[in-house]
Amino acid sequence: DYFAYPNITASVKLVDDVLILVAGVTGDLEQNSYKDFANENPYVSPTLNILQTDQQYRAYAGTKGKLASNIGYHFNVSHTSEKNKPFFIQNPTKTNGTMVVEKAYEAGNSFGVVYDNVKTLGFFGEITIDASKEFNFSGSVNYSNHTLDTLLEAWNTPKMTATISADYQNKNWFAGAKLFYNGENEDFVIPYGFTSENGEIVTIESYMDLNLNGGYNFSDRLTVFAKINNALGEKYHRFLNYQVQTLQILGGLTYKFDL
Repeated sequence: DYFAYPNITASVKLVDDVLILVAGVTGDLEQNSYKDFANENPYVSPTLNILQTDQQYRAYAGTKGKLASNIGYHFNVSHTSEKNKPFFIQNPTKTNGTMVVEKAYEAGNSFGVVYDNVKTLGFFGEITIDASKEFNFSGSVNYSNHTLDTLLEAWNTPKMTATISADYQNKNWFAGAKLFYNGENEDFVIPYGFTSENGEIVTIESYMDLNLNGGYNFSDRLTVFAKINNALGEKYHRFLNYQVQTLQILGGLTYKFDL
């Protein structure tokens, strides 16, 4: 087979670095791999049907620049057309809870991949603030609306994600905070002994995850640090049946030897 893709980009400075218009149309043939899928979802089964994703085009237009010398922004809207776009979906279980399965991943505890032809309307926005030499702040939001050919939903794919981060660092002290938001999404579950016609849609609730870190550099070699993950203590599920750990605290010392 032969594939041809557009690759056109353009930008125009309307007001120096304050207002820059950007636009383009691109495309690509994505070589999906088991490694890529496992990096995104560590609970995939070893039985994946791996196909190429034909991103026919991604057309986008937006603006970027600076609202002030220390405040930057970037906004764009896009429309993407893809063939064989992959989505994770829970594999049907082969046990009622008491039966022993032949393969460990057949107990409703793994995920497969399904594909569909998808058109996606997307929005991206980002703000960055360099408050000083020591402190900077950034925030971004992604919104995607999928139109599918055959699937009922864009399984395990939230419509909205967002990130807010702040970092501080001077000669000795350093600290940071990152807040992640993941919107609700859906998975499809087929109970034991049933077919896909009897499956049900399960909603995975939205969540926020706050991670904190900080420390002090006594010298170029000696540092004391602390990390707090999931500081809000939410018992959320990134994937169905896999609840994350709640509050996690790690602290320690690092020393660099000159050998």
